[in-house]
Amino acid sequence: MARQRARWLACDHSHVLFTLPHDLNALWLATVPMMTTLLFQAGRDTLGSVLADPKYLGAQPGIMAALHTWSQTLLLPPHLPCLVTGGGLTPAGQWVAVTRGFLLPGRVVMAVWSGKMLERHPPGL
Repeated sequence: MARQRARWLACDHSHVLFTLPHDLNALWLATVPMMTTLLFQAGRDTLGSVLADPKYLGAQPGIMAALHTWSQTLLLPPHLPCLVTGGGLTPAGQWVAVTRGFLLPGRVVMAVWSGKMLERHPPGL
């Protein structure tokens, strides 16, 4: 256990999950590389922009994300689980910790993520 504990993050953290809506499954299957890039970019941009807002944190968090499709055959629905630090660095390099007891309001994250997905979605697909 000591070896495993040595690998833990030295700060609080939260899990955030972005799941592609079922309505986009056909698009996913037709354009896996493009949609994979889109998922990662929209997840990163959502967490980064919302947490950079002083209303929520005012800092850039650490983020680890991995595509999860339930198998190597890319079964549906694809989703992006993210491990996000419970704080981040301000532009001045200061660490700011989350103080409200939760990382982000879910409704805010959902709205911003949907917007980022639509904003980056190539026309005609």
